Amino acid sequence: MQINKIALSLSVSSLLLAGPLQASEVSWSDPLPNTAAVKASPAVEASPATPAIPATATTPAVPAKPAVEAKPAVAAKAATGGIGYEWTVKIGNNDIAAFTGSVGAKSSYEPTFTAPEFGWQHTSDYVALDLTEDANVTITVARQQGVTDASVDKATGAMVLKEAGNALNPVIVLWRNWEESGVETGSFSPIGKTSWMNELVHLGLAYSDKGQSEITYSAQLTKGKYTINIGGANGYEPNGCVATNAACYTGNHGYRAEIKTGSGPAK
Repeated sequence: MQINKIALSLSVSSLLLAGPLQASEVSWSDPLPNTAAVKASPAVEASPATPAIPATATTPAVPAKPAVEAKPAVAAKAATGGIGYEWTVKIGNNDIAAFTGSVGAKSSYEPTFTAPEFGWQHTSDYVALDLTEDANVTITVARQQGVTDASVDKATGAMVLKEAGNALNPVIVLWRNWEESGVETGSFSPIGKTSWMNELVHLGLAYSDKGQSEITYSAQLTKGKYTINIGGANGYEPNGCVATNAACYTGNHGYRAEIKTGSGPAK
């Protein structure tokens, strides 16, 4: 979720500097930022200013007019689509990258959405993974206490910082490629094809089906670009997180993600 950008940028540095220096690169950034559509407009010719003319007994006053600067014509430009990635991770073999963030409790399973697109797009986090070498990739997501959320008070415009919850039932979804053209809607499918995703090939998922606080997904991958979605399944009934338990069923919850690569076989 982009609202966490300021707080989470600090936590990335602290995690990476806490242990041995890694060659992997982790940044809170979108490698493929979307652009809005631009409408065509004609050129505007320059015109000089004209002074005001006072009224007379027989004619009304004419107000002054400012000069107009010339402007070139602007060609129409279509909007660019693609996923609004939160994280970008570049990693080779025999390496590790880690970062913290927060996602919505029901970001991977919102019971009110229509299956199979029951993932909540804008409350989950997307990772643009650039794998520079063939490797066995292990992705682990666990609950993390103490993650700070940043939001803006609509009434005052002031920034509000508060600690995210610590009850995430984590979900990991993996696709091949980065999504560069499909225009996001409010939902996506964590279990297969999503209607608005054009480039992504669904590879699999791991999820907390019994309330586990940590989950892992491993796969032997060839070098290239991959998309990871991190979310929550607190609304999935077998987890035991009922709707009346607001602290678990709603709100944002912190996570710690680790991406580890090695040359061994996939588990």
